[in-house]
Amino acid sequence: MCIGQRTEPFLVVYFCSVQERSRRKDLEEEMAEAATESHEDPSDETEDLGPLEPDDSGTFQQVTNLLNIMESESTKTDTAGAGFDMRKRLASVIITEKATTEPSVVMNALIRCLQVPEISTQRKVNIYNILQEIIQQEGELEERCVQRLGTIPSKEMRDMLEMEGYMRAEVASDTLVALSRNHFSLVMYELQHHLKPLNLTEEFVIVTLAKLANGNVFEFMPYMGITLATMFTMLRLANEAKMRQVICGAMETFCETVQFYLRHLEDSVYPVMTEDQFAVKLFPMYRYFVTVWLRNNNPEVKLGVIKSLKPMLSLLLPSDDLREQVYDYIPLLLAEYQGSLEALFITQVLRQILEMSVITNSPVPQMQLHTIFTELHVQVCSRAPAQQQYSSQNLTEIVHCFIALARSYPKELMKFFLSQMEMSKEAVRVGTLALIRAVVSADEPKMNIRTIYLAVRVVKNTLSDTRSKVRMAILRIIGQLALSGFQDRIKGWGLKYVSVQLTLSTYKLTNRRDNFYQRDLEEKMVHKVTMDTVRIITSSVSGMTNEFWVRLLCYIMETDYTEALTPICVSLTNLAERQLHAKDEEANASKSRHVDLPAPQKLLARLLVLMSSPYKGEGRGIAMLNLLKTLSQSIAPSMADMWELEIPLLVKYLEEHTEFTWNQKTWEDKLIQFLRNSLKKTRGSNWSLRLSKELNNQIESFDSPSLEKGFLYRALSFTLATGLEADKVEVLLLELLYKTDYSNDFDRE
Repeated sequence: MCIGQRTEPFLVVYFCSVQERSRRKDLEEEMAEAATESHEDPSDETEDLGPLEPDDSGTFQQVTNLLNIMESESTKTDTAGAGFDMRKRLASVIITEKATTEPSVVMNALIRCLQVPEISTQRKVNIYNILQEIIQQEGELEERCVQRLGTIPSKEMRDMLEMEGYMRAEVASDTLVALSRNHFSLVMYELQHHLKPLNLTEEFVIVTLAKLANGNVFEFMPYMGITLATMFTMLRLANEAKMRQVICGAMETFCETVQFYLRHLEDSVYPVMTEDQFAVKLFPMYRYFVTVWLRNNNPEVKLGVIKSLKPMLSLLLPSDDLREQVYDYIPLLLAEYQGSLEALFITQVLRQILEMSVITNSPVPQMQLHTIFTELHVQVCSRAPAQQQYSSQNLTEIVHCFIALARSYPKELMKFFLSQMEMSKEAVRVGTLALIRAVVSADEPKMNIRTIYLAVRVVKNTLSDTRSKVRMAILRIIGQLALSGFQDRIKGWGLKYVSVQLTLSTYKLTNRRDNFYQRDLEEKMVHKVTMDTVRIITSSVSGMTNEFWVRLLCYIMETDYTEALTPICVSLTNLAERQLHAKDEEANASKSRHVDLPAPQKLLARLLVLMSSPYKGEGRGIAMLNLLKTLSQSIAPSMADMWELEIPLLVKYLEEHTEFTWNQKTWEDKLIQFLRNSLKKTRGSNWSLRLSKELNNQIESFDSPSLEKGFLYRALSFTLATGLEADKVEVLLLELLYKTDYSNDFDRE
């Protein structure tokens, strides 16, 4: 079995290699046959190139035949599949392999093939591709061959025609780039010869220069200054959209190349050109792009210009003098928001300018602020057009712009935000609050406390707004303040607002009206955001006020919206652990771990009954058990040790089951046993009697019939049975009998 498995891939590889050798042999035979049958003298087609040596003549004929095969296979490949493509590849390989032994002979043959009259585009593309492969594998070439390799592709790309000419020009350009790796000066001389001041050159000369700069950074740098200066003189002459796009693309590449050069100056052996020198040569082009070409109606030209500005600005903005001049053209950038250009690209440039103004501590002119604020703010508060596919990315860029503005002009920005909040439009308020939240959440360096103080003042002016989206936006800001380390700024107003929203959203959800589905959905969202905010606050705010702690506990005791109990219990557990930890640090080691609780028996009675349906509300049973365990010292210190052992066992049972696999009776038996063991620890006290009273008070809080109410009766009967004071037990029984609804079969039973 194993031998068979190993042999099979070997046979496949062997068969493929045999097949390839067979095809190669067929090609060579076909080539030899063609050479034998051909009675034409190859020099007849290229009389102007001079006579060929006998060996050269044979090589020329072989190369010609292989090129014929490649050209014919190119037309067959589209219809016949991969078999013919393999023949084409093998023909190319044979030529390049022959060049390893006779590089100059083969390359001269290929060059002669290029100059044959009426050569097809596909044949030229094939020849240039083979030339590139040979150049890459051969280091040194004959000087005459190199000279011809420099001039012929150069002429090819300058004489390009429409459509097919682009394809030939592209491969000719790539051939020059390949040649430049070992003969840079020759190629550069050829290109610079066709780059003359006040004379618009061919577009592929510029394209090739950009490729050279990208592939030969350090060799190109001595020519960068003259190249930029010459190209600047062409800008007024470039009236066609295509040429403008080419120049913009080249400028983008040149600037990125300069940045790379400046980052690796230690690797350069050429005279060093400083960043300021580059910037001075670059700024006239930046100014012309922004003032003239950016106003062009062609959207592709606009896009090319705006994309080239980013790398240009990376070189211009570090210069103090030029940065101030760049600021002068910000209004022209802002004006483009009213045009057809995708807003994202404008905002990216604006962000670059604003963030550099923060880094260099040189803010943009104050007289431009209102226009910047307005143009950016309106995009946040209104829906982007459907055709703008980058709208979400644009919003992200706008947020970074406002963060930069908040660092430079906090007072002016918050004053603007306050004026927008006074408009009372929901979309405007929600958008403004979202921006304030972004400012609060700014990463290193964090926003200074003065800015946070001003931001909180703006938020406080909106607390009376009852619209759902505004409430959610305010809640998110409160949560963000807690997360970002500004907890002191939410104590008082912030905690009170969260508590009010918790109560308000719960009330609205438990008193739903018919035909108000949309409002209920919004209220559910408010409630969810409130729960998230509570979780953030209780896990991040130290020194929490007792008022908030009591409000959360009261919520558990009173709410009918039981779906919220799980996150509230988790939050209370986090908060209790933080309070206990703080008290441990402040108190002596002998002092008990205690958290203030309103009526411990009332809390235990409530949680015990709710735990009888442990999988409701996203698994409230485990959350409530963990809360009991954390509060054990505060509820009943005598039970704490026993709870430390038994509660994890109850949690384990719930974790091992689901709402579909657990057994109601088994679980209730476990809870009753837990209650029995707990009350044993309080013998000799009135703890069980007080617990019975609280259980009795819970009866009207649950519907009949329900699992919770059924368990409540069972727990109540057990606690009454353990009571030691008969007269008080009798009073509780009479009270229970009195409040029972005998018309309800469940209660009567």
